[in-house]
Amino acid sequence: MLRRTRQEGHQRIVQVLETQFQDSAAAQPERLAQHALLGELWDKALTYRQAGTKAMGQSTYREAAAYFEQALEAFPHLSKQRDTIEQAIDLWLALRTALRPLGDYERSLAALHEAEALATALDDSRRLGQKASRDVL
Repeated sequence: MLRRTRQEGHQRIVQVLETQFQDSAAAQPERLAQHALLGELWDKALTYRQAGTKAMGQSTYREAAAYFEQALEAFPHLSKQRDTIEQAIDLWLALRTALRPLGDYERSLAALHEAEALATALDDSRRLGQKASRDVL
């Protein structure tokens, strides 16, 4: 199947999930996010964050980290507005939180540095404080 045709198919699936299967989409955000990512619906691909949060609540940290990383894949394709960058910072911090129980300190520290760099660029003292208030690895 051609790339564009596949992409359009995933876009249609997202539309159907959102309009006809709202309960299912809410209960399984990872399904919606996967189709959004493959359909290159970048703003909707951020629902991977919800999937990551759900996985964190179930203590499935490896899965949560993967979802947070997939959500982060959308950011280069989105506008660089303040609220978008703030979401990226929050995702980097969530990724760090998911990686710590796995003992993946190198990636956890890298996520922390990414969040710090973005927060510094925004001069976001609240998020810089949030980063600083968490114990450093």
